[in-house]
Amino acid sequence: FVRRGLYPLIACSFAKNMGLYGERVGALHVVTPDNLSAQAVLSHLKIIARATYSSPPQFGAMLAHLVMTDPVLRDLWEEELSTMSDRIKSMRMSLRMNLEKKLPGSSWSHITDQIGMFSYTGLTPAQVQCCADQGVFMLNTGRISIAGLNERNVEYVASAMANATKACSAKQIGAKH
Repeated sequence: FVRRGLYPLIACSFAKNMGLYGERVGALHVVTPDNLSAQAVLSHLKIIARATYSSPPQFGAMLAHLVMTDPVLRDLWEEELSTMSDRIKSMRMSLRMNLEKKLPGSSWSHITDQIGMFSYTGLTPAQVQCCADQGVFMLNTGRISIAGLNERNVEYVASAMANATKACSAKQIGAKH
């Protein structure tokens, strides 16, 4: 972007990966072509911040600073972050494998192709409702929390999704005839 003369503003939230959900810890990174532009942008951002919230809460920022600057705490945080990431990847794979086992010939690779704590399943709103009828809840868009899956519930969630896929497809086919 920068080589093309496009100077980005990049917002990052650390609420999830630092476990500071209620603290609103994050950063805004601004790339400018020169120091004069950087000073002008900073001046405008200060005006916006002052009008929006005046003084930001410090507790979350202080915790993040402590973790990032203490080598022992940072190593521990990185280890925990890696453990959480590996668990989510494992749950993605387990959900996919269970779905493909329950729906032979289907591909659910889009679940493992995605990253993060959530996944777009590709389920329709009707299929989402079928899942809800079985006690498995997700957004109407089919977005599901992968972080909410565990070894005890992943097979049940996959079964509900498979049942919903079959039932809603059968209803749609029946409605057409």
